[in-house]
Amino acid sequence: MKRSRSVAAAAVVLSVAGLMLWRSKDGAFVTPPSQGGQGQITQQSGDRPRVDIVFAIDTTSSMTGLIDGAKSKIWEIARRAQEGQPAPEVRIGLVAYRDRGDAYVTRVLDLTGDLDKVYADLTQLRAEGGGDGPEHVIKGLNDAVNEVHWSSDPKAVKLVYLVGDAPPHEDYDDGLTLDGVLNDAHQRGIRISAIRCGTDSLTLSKWTSIASRTDGEVSSIEQNGGVHAVITTPYDSELARLNAELAKTEVHWGSSAERSAAADVVAANMAAPAAAQAERAGFYAARAASEGGGAPAKQDLVGAKPGAAALAGVSESDLPEEMRRMNADERAKFVDGKRAEREVVLARIASANTKRDAHLKAAPKPRGGADGFDAKVYDSLKKAGEAKGIAY
Repeated sequence: MKRSRSVAAAAVVLSVAGLMLWRSKDGAFVTPPSQGGQGQITQQSGDRPRVDIVFAIDTTSSMTGLIDGAKSKIWEIARRAQEGQPAPEVRIGLVAYRDRGDAYVTRVLDLTGDLDKVYADLTQLRAEGGGDGPEHVIKGLNDAVNEVHWSSDPKAVKLVYLVGDAPPHEDYDDGLTLDGVLNDAHQRGIRISAIRCGTDSLTLSKWTSIASRTDGEVSSIEQNGGVHAVITTPYDSELARLNAELAKTEVHWGSSAERSAAADVVAANMAAPAAAQAERAGFYAARAASEGGGAPAKQDLVGAKPGAAALAGVSESDLPEEMRRMNADERAKFVDGKRAEREVVLARIASANTKRDAHLKAAPKPRGGADGFDAKVYDSLKKAGEAKGIAY
């Protein structure tokens, strides 16, 4: 037996959820459908390719090392995913799964381009529970395939990364079967790449079968995730400072609860280590360059549109307190001023990030890096991207 069952029953991944509220559904916490049919989203804009990635992660107690490593790497993974040619629109989702009798069976964050939200929720994941060998992998996969809004674009890259160290329970009478879930994935054009943590042979056998059914990859990593070590650079502190300056250019709109939650999400990202903040800054600079406008993408009035256009249709009650005291012209000038500030900050980030990238390429690679979680993600993303015409 591999884990000891934790006494604590943490309610993780539930705070800072203002812009994208989680709801309970048979033990799962999901984002309500916004458009399109169940499990997909109708595309609205542009001809850029899409990359949708959902991480389905075992969050029982033996997965502590992997989860901690993923927290340190999520911004780098997002930035790397965005570096494809042609530059894609990247969305990421999360499914945390455990087993019956644990604090939850699954918790789901829908696919979103708001990577601040993804990071904030990921940082709250805690590895607890387990203790009986198999986990409810099938429920985790089902929610990754059927409870998120995948792109409807047939050319989109659609990837699920199944990450865990225990095989699935196949003896539950809950209407879910592994065959059924894998058939759904195949029909939706979703690849499942299965990453086994540790050395359990039955898990490897099941992971191999799961990956092969959807043209995905199967790989094994160390029990602790073997995450490629974070390499610090002389440019991290400068990029972290610029990252904070970038955050100051955001003007969130929405209800009081939404604006408060947005501030909490940004605060969680500002508390990240300097290297992670550097990756965040680089991600948003690259996104702005590829989209031809401002970033981040969220309920933020500062973007590609002029202030007057950005404010159109936004009620006064949904504006920040300081803007409610302004007239229409003053509000538009305020937003335009923030956009001008952002353009300057993004240009400085791009310059510093170019130097940081050169430093990272020249730095010695840590031992074992090619066999870690992040390296396996990059490898399978590259193959999946090439199949859809995106070069990494």
